[in-house]
Amino acid sequence: MSVLFSILAGNSYTSLYSQNEAIFCALFAEVSEAKALMEQIALVCSGRPFYRSALESIRRYVERDLRRLDRPPSILCACKPRDDPLESILYLTSVGVPSAVYETVRSLRQRRGDRLGAVQRKLPPVQCRGATRGAVGKVWVGMWRVGRCWKDVSTS
Repeated sequence: MSVLFSILAGNSYTSLYSQNEAIFCALFAEVSEAKALMEQIALVCSGRPFYRSALESIRRYVERDLRRLDRPPSILCACKPRDDPLESILYLTSVGVPSAVYETVRSLRQRRGDRLGAVQRKLPPVQCRGATRGAVGKVWVGMWRVGRCWKDVSTS
């Protein structure tokens, strides 16, 4: 019975650890892209009238999206394009041919999708609780039966 428990516990730990690792790597990649966007905005837009607006959009992105790990990904994805700070950066910097800022925003959006996918819950809470209760119940019944059989064998 202890071997079965150690196998189940090991698999659970491996699954949780790999999910935490995926979240950490996705966050690191997204923060790196956001930092690159900040540097590009500082270089490309420093003398232009929309410089403060671009910096404000980056600040809003960091506060309302990147730092909000407490909100479900579906809520963060559901914002309208006019409320998306990255969309406003694209609008501010779009003059003629797409610039390097466009590529960085595009890459940042991809990293954002990776982060939201890593943070997303794999099973709904109802299924998690139901599966856990069912598994724990089966383990307890199995342990009770094994213990009862062992007791009968040892007393005879």
